[in-house]
Amino acid sequence: MHSLRDIAQQMELFSAYLKQNGLKMTRQREVVVESFLRTDGHLSTDELYQLVKKKDQKVGFTTVFRTLKALTHCGLARETDLSDGRTRFEHLYNRPHHHHIVCLEYNRTIEFLSPELEQLQEQIVSRYQFKSVRHQLQIFGVCQDCQNQRPRKQDVFDSDLVFARDALQIALATERSGVNFYLSAAETSTHPSGRSTFLKIAEEEKRHLHELEHEWEQLIKK
Repeated sequence: MHSLRDIAQQMELFSAYLKQNGLKMTRQREVVVESFLRTDGHLSTDELYQLVKKKDQKVGFTTVFRTLKALTHCGLARETDLSDGRTRFEHLYNRPHHHHIVCLEYNRTIEFLSPELEQLQEQIVSRYQFKSVRHQLQIFGVCQDCQNQRPRKQDVFDSDLVFARDALQIALATERSGVNFYLSAAETSTHPSGRSTFLKIAEEEKRHLHELEHEWEQLIKK
């Protein structure tokens, strides 16, 4: 859990970031940020949106999307891909750099630290005279619990199921990219009718995304 002191410090940092960029800490932004800071784990935009709606029905999906992007830009959050078809966000404030092990059966995620791995990465970067900006490592597989529950799954290769999963992941990534594109277009549009059109298309893409996410949840149970 995050302490009240940590939350207050992050709120101050975010307020300062908004001020530097000519923006204000509105009540709706405050609800979104506070909801994010009080959670653990790796939240998608839609998951945070559902949490925010419980506190304030007036906060829209676009506000949640933009606020998460702003939190990322100011260094309080980081985008990560856990191969479930959604862009997820995790906390960065006062947290050491870490990596993820992801169970593909039920999307269970384990965070781990590895000084040895960090040292190896530094050696590789130095060897190639490369300036590193950031890096992430995700290891995908099947956890021990899932192996024990479904021991035969490792021995059976269902090519149709693998193809269906790959195709659905591509479709999810495409729809997610579409939502982000049209929301960004709406944000930068200076024409009211253009902005309205982009938002309508974004909502349509979002509905498609929810349908695909439901299909994905059903598929990974097979």
